[in-house]
Amino acid sequence: MDAPQLTDIDFDAAMNLEQLQALDYNERFNFSRRVMLLVLGKSKEELAATIEAIGAEPFSAWLDHIETLQRELKYLQELSETARSRLIVAAQKVAERNEPR
Repeated sequence: MDAPQLTDIDFDAAMNLEQLQALDYNERFNFSRRVMLLVLGKSKEELAATIEAIGAEPFSAWLDHIETLQRELKYLQELSETARSRLIVAAQKVAERNEPR
């Protein structure tokens, strides 16, 4: 029995247009990314002063934003791995079509 080939794998679109647009225009992701960049751009002393100035509730919200960003980045990593695999499968199909027979 022959082993399955990459071109034996068939797939439809993984996401519809609405799902793609939701990922592309995710304002919470963009805001969380900005919070992360803001935090990375401050020294320990600057962060301590900022935390004192803004108080516990906004500080907690910043933590929530960064944790959300981490979850979304993990999800995007999974999506990027799927996209890469799909490209490889499709490229293999093209290569097999162009093989001399």
